Amino acid sequence: MNPYQSKHVPVELINTILLFLPTKTLVRFLCVCKTWRDLIQNPVFIKNHSWHRANSIDNSYILYAPERPLPNSTFRILCEKKLELFQEIAFPFDSVVSTRLRIVGSFNGLLCLAFMNHYETTIYLYNPSIRKHKMIHFPIHGIPRINQGNFSFGFGYHDQTNDYKVVRTVFLGWEDVVTNKIKYRVEVYSLNTNSCRIIELKILSWGILDVTSGVCVNDSVHWRAIRGNSYEREFIILAFHLEREVFEEISMPNYVIDNPNFSEYIGVFKEKLSVFVFNPLNYNHPPWEQNDLWVMMEYGDESSWTKMYSIRLGATHACNFTKNDQIILEDEEMDVFLCHFETNHIAYLDIKKEYQMNFVSYMDSLVLLDRDMN
Repeated sequence: MNPYQSKHVPVELINTILLFLPTKTLVRFLCVCKTWRDLIQNPVFIKNHSWHRANSIDNSYILYAPERPLPNSTFRILCEKKLELFQEIAFPFDSVVSTRLRIVGSFNGLLCLAFMNHYETTIYLYNPSIRKHKMIHFPIHGIPRINQGNFSFGFGYHDQTNDYKVVRTVFLGWEDVVTNKIKYRVEVYSLNTNSCRIIELKILSWGILDVTSGVCVNDSVHWRAIRGNSYEREFIILAFHLEREVFEEISMPNYVIDNPNFSEYIGVFKEKLSVFVFNPLNYNHPPWEQNDLWVMMEYGDESSWTKMYSIRLGATHACNFTKNDQIILEDEEMDVFLCHFETNHIAYLDIKKEYQMNFVSYMDSLVLLDRDMN
């Protein structure tokens, strides 16, 4: 008897039960029967399952990997609640040694990975839960020279179209040095269409500071950028809308910092665009200065920037926000620790240090299960 068509269990109930099961179990259930396989591989089911997993308290993880992969390097997944190693997954890609790895972003269990060397960047979309990946080929025609300093990458998810997009901006040169006019080319890869299209841009007066960004809020990917001319420069947030495929500028919060060498980390805190303004450790300032978390309460309304928390700590690098109201930071010894904004509690992570590390929030999912990897 076909288990999916059991007279005693309504189809709707089976669908609901399957939605609440972990990804590993559903992958095993692909072998139960063709009907179950078709259901589990259905894009609507995968999207609904991802929503349930994202809202599960027990499905919050921190995934990390070294920026300089070695032959035995792995992706490591920590349980965010217990801060214990949950899983370790070997790199599934060839020829990753002697390259620099940047995790561009993580959405619904899907990672966007950039492997960089002096000559090229290879982009993968990878779901560790189902061990499935796809290589993305960006066009190289029309680029005067290959230099990794010329590129920035972004990764985001558009909910209405259920599409994952990778954005590459290419710096083509200066149009006018005095007015800071810059020539760019923007390329957008869509997983739904499995194609890349080039977006024509006018000459713009900003420069992107972040090499990669997975900060996606309100259907837009965000980078730190700088705008201005030879006399005055202003730090801003540059947003690229994934559906309309246009750039917009967002002003930074109006903060005052005594240390001129302050740093800004932009991310997503409680599903809102946020900026962590901190004083990196250096010889001229005390190690435990005030650091502030600013949150844009209403997206697009620059007057809604609100200073939510102020904490005192010493850090050299901000890595990622977590779902449990924490931020992952690195100290001068390259030790990694978590700081809880509400309690100011600090917890060091027992991780193996391998150069600098990538950190992203992670969850298991079925994303890519229904996709053709060719």
